[in-house]
Amino acid sequence: RRTKELLMCKDLPPATSTASNLLAIVKPFSSQTAFYYPSAFLTAIVIGISSFVYVILWIINMRQDIDSKLEALKQKAVAALFKQIVNMGEQFYQAVGQDLPDEANQFMYNQLELVSSWFDELVAAVQLALMIGIVVAAVIVIICMI
Repeated sequence: RRTKELLMCKDLPPATSTASNLLAIVKPFSSQTAFYYPSAFLTAIVIGISSFVYVILWIINMRQDIDSKLEALKQKAVAALFKQIVNMGEQFYQAVGQDLPDEANQFMYNQLELVSSWFDELVAAVQLALMIGIVVAAVIVIICMI
């Protein structure tokens, strides 16, 4: 009975919707918003989280840019090596009058594949290092925000 009387108390604030609670965040601190965080604190949280998301997206974009530049560097190196192979074959033809045998070119093509695989491994290592760095930094920032 006492519980019923307490529950029937008219001094309790009326139930409010989530939308009105969210709108109350931007209002100055008052008796209606007494059990909610002050709007300045919530604004700081929103700005902090927004900044965090922006920086993460910027870093991911930077990672993709680095990947594309490393791929362009790989293509440039492979093209230069291939040009050297072709140039050597042309010089051999001018000097001897015959094409360079396939056995002589095989070593150069093996070296070309080796250089290409080095660039692929470099790109993979940079991607892994950046992802580890992004995750570690994100975890540290999230722990600091808590």
